[in-house]
Formats: sequence, structure tokens, C-alpha cells
Amino acid sequence: MADLNAALIADRYRIERKLGQGAFGQVFLARDTSLGDRAVALKLLHPVYAIDPAAVQRFRREANLLAQLDHPALVPIYDAGLAGDQLFLVMRYLPGGTLRRQIRSGQWHAA
Repeated sequence: MADLNAALIADRYRIERKLGQGAFGQVFLARDTSLGDRAVALKLLHPVYAIDPAAVQRFRREANLLAQLDHPALVPIYDAGLAGDQLFLVMRYLPGGTLRRQIRSGQWHAA
């Protein structure tokens, strides 16, 4: 995907800016245009995972399981799917930086 800042993922998630990246993909601040333009965290997995049928099946199974969990220490998952060659997860956007940065600065404490 050439210009992610102009991208509309799954015809509803408009990317605003990159929040971070890791071994499996990148995370963006996005807007859910179908639900009042709410802020969400959109994780785009590397396209290599979308071409492996076993990886896609595993991704969908894990997304379904995660979406059923409800706990204050877990970020809720709102949506997951495949858009073109991109597997994606949509989660609640929690401002404040990465968990690593919050732990190091003393902003986050385990319950």
C-alpha cells in the first residue's frame, strides 16, 4: 500500500498517523468512519501473512477468541479481517504512548 495516510482500510477505517511498528506489522491511529468517526488503533499485519492460508486461519481464530475476552487489563478488539492483501485488527485506541514507555516512566502499574 503506497500511501497509507490516504488509505481507507475495509471501506471504513481512515488512517491518520503511524503509532508504532513491530515484528508482525504496523499500528496506526485511524478513524472508524462508519461509527461516528471514533478513534481506533488499527494494526496492519505484514502482507506475507495474508498469503499463507494457515496463517489467515490462525489469525481469524485468535481474533475471534480475543474479541470474546472482557477484562480491564486487555484492550478490546472491535473488528478484524482481510482487506486486499492486508490482515488487520481494530482495537480501542488508548492514548499515552506504548506500554513499554508507560512502564518505564512509572505511569502504568499492574493491578
